[in-house]
Amino acid sequence: MKNHYRIAFALSLVFCISSAHAQESDSAHVQESDSDKGKLDLSFTLQNMFYWRGAPLSVFSTPEQTPAPLMIAEMTYAKKGFTAGFWTGQSFISSGYKNASYYVKYDWGNFNVSLWDVYTYSGVAQNRSRDFFNFKNAETQHFIDLDFGYKLKKIPLSFFIATIIYGRDGNYVGEDYQNRYSTYFKVDYLLKVNETIGVDFFSSYGLVLNNVDGVNFYGTFDSTDSHGFTEFGLTGSKKFQITPTYSIDLSVGAIASPLSKRVDGLIAIKLL
Repeated sequence: MKNHYRIAFALSLVFCISSAHAQESDSAHVQESDSDKGKLDLSFTLQNMFYWRGAPLSVFSTPEQTPAPLMIAEMTYAKKGFTAGFWTGQSFISSGYKNASYYVKYDWGNFNVSLWDVYTYSGVAQNRSRDFFNFKNAETQHFIDLDFGYKLKKIPLSFFIATIIYGRDGNYVGEDYQNRYSTYFKVDYLLKVNETIGVDFFSSYGLVLNNVDGVNFYGTFDSTDSHGFTEFGLTGSKKFQITPTYSIDLSVGAIASPLSKRVDGLIAIKLL
């Protein structure tokens, strides 16, 4: 199956599932409730580094490019289970990580599916185009990520799986560019200590569905494996109530990545 057929199939899958559930909702609810009305939201977070699926990211995540503190902002519009969002991460240093991404997501019950277009415009590789509108598979700086998540109802255990289905996750085999389809699987357990304190315990595994060159997208420059555990970690979080209507969230994490051969400490303050 060609790459563009894979993308069309993924988009069709998301659309069909969403449409089916929307029809069920329309037949069950004749009048629109307050929860059905659209909601626009903004969030803003400060982090000591950008850490993504087992790897701290700067420009190319090389020893010369140490991950730097950054600010993260997100804008979302949600209605009837659908969410459309824009996400951006901006490093405090000019040579640091910079990203502008957008996505669509659909939630029903404890299950969700999302499709992301992730675009990093810092440190574009020589064989990739700086043109945002270039979506040719072997040239584009974008990658398309298809994600599925599920939360159990009776225990605070969640599962997440994501596959990069197009773009800058591949290499040439002869003259033929092939995608690796790097896939990430994560299990997370949230322990609620009280109303304001929680601890996440999680582990994840990365692999490729097409072993093009013996590596996968989730490792750093030290990684030379096509599969392996990407994370073993825990993150503690606490909500601080500043005023009756305003609070901030502080989280501190420690993560070991066997695949990337490193340990990292994470600090994040969510201000909005």
